[in-house]
Parts: sequence; structure tokens; C-alpha cells
Amino acid sequence: MRDDREIRTYVTAMAASGGILMRSDKLPLLTEAQLARIEKLFPLNTAAARPLDYETAYIPGVLDFGLRGRNRTVALINWGETEKTFTLPGSAGRHVFEFWESRYCGVPAGDYSVAVEPHGCRVYTVTEAGGPAVVGTDASLVMDVRWEYDGAFHAAKNKPDETLFAVGPDGALLTL
Repeated sequence: MRDDREIRTYVTAMAASGGILMRSDKLPLLTEAQLARIEKLFPLNTAAARPLDYETAYIPGVLDFGLRGRNRTVALINWGETEKTFTLPGSAGRHVFEFWESRYCGVPAGDYSVAVEPHGCRVYTVTEAGGPAVVGTDASLVMDVRWEYDGAFHAAKNKPDETLFAVGPDGALLTL
């Protein structure tokens, strides 16, 4: 049976496939929390993620979902049996938000690095810095949120219970 870490990796890999959705696991063996992770696939990503490490990895683990609005989603998947350190490409000087943990990682001076446990993954939203910005969501693995800021944030959520995370003009993290 898969543990929570492997369920996150499985769901991330399904999203990276660009549309293949197979619910063939023994669903009655999954917990409610594990089943809720599957819901993070929706709205369904319909474009396959582009592997950025295909020349150096036997199984690609740095997967770029591309730019959606003002946000880029990149998954880091450790398919191996030992911890692996990844560098998040294109993250220097940009807002970095980790999806699965709903954690704002700040604006790193250089590309963000993280150690990922065996069979684990991290999914990051990378957003231009330099002003107020919506930097993350807790609802959909591939963030596709249209937003504007005119002294206040205006954002179209994809799900009624979605929480959006934003960085205000003073640099404070906000929830919308």
C-alpha cells in the first residue's frame, strides 16, 4: 500500500502526464486524506509537463508545467531510493511557493534548492517578484488563477473552498 508521500508523487506524476487519469489503485484501501489528494488534479491539467532533466536523468524528475497566467508550476520528483537534492530552475529572484505543504519559501537570491526524500516530490509555483502577487493555491496542483491588483487583490478561484496565497505590497503573506 502506498503511503502519503507516494500518493502525492503518484498524483503529481498523473498531472505531469497531461491528461491520463487512472484510478486503478485499490481505492477502499486509501484514507480520506489520500483520496482528497486525488481531487488536487482538478481542474485537470491537459498539457504534458516538459522534462527539464531528460539529458541527465534515466527517469525525468524536473517537470515544467509551463506558464499559466503569471505563474509557472514545476514539479521535482525523486524516483530513487535515497534522498536527492534538486535545484528549482528559474527561481532566483522570484516568489517560490510549495503546493503540497502550502508553504511560502520566499524570494531566493539564487535558484532555490531542496532535498527530496526517496519516492517523494515537491511542486512549486514560481512567480515574478517586484510587487503584489498571488503566489500559490491549495486547491489545484497546476495553478491557473487569473488575478489583478489595484490596491486590492481580485482573483477568480477555480473551486469554492480554494485558498489563494498572496504577497502584499509590504511583503506580507496574505490568504485570499
